Amino acid sequence: TSFFDTRNDSAIGSNIDFNKKEFIAIINSFNHLSNALDIKFIFMTEPYLDLKYGKREIEAISSLIEQTDLIFIDLEKIVPKEKKYFLDNTHLSEEGNLLVSEIIFEKIKLINDNNQN
Repeated sequence: TSFFDTRNDSAIGSNIDFNKKEFIAIINSFNHLSNALDIKFIFMTEPYLDLKYGKREIEAISSLIEQTDLIFIDLEKIVPKEKKYFLDNTHLSEEGNLLVSEIIFEKIKLINDNNQN
């Protein structure tokens, strides 16, 4: 079963329609392969200190993913936009990596707890 309906372009703006079908195909492939191997597939956005470019695209992708049953961690929204978490606009500092690892760990723990109940 595909998580995305490629016929509905309303979630994606015209700037990235070109890549939508390829993006969807890749995500569906990862999800199907993961399910076949009994692995939980977790989709995460990349955090940025200052999202000057691509904000619309990232928001559209996040919106699209949120409409699915995929496990999703929106690091772009969760990680605070504070210099102490970043070395530059895209690379996390030691403190940023620690924060992200804690976020991911807590999500995995929650998934495992839900699967045991």
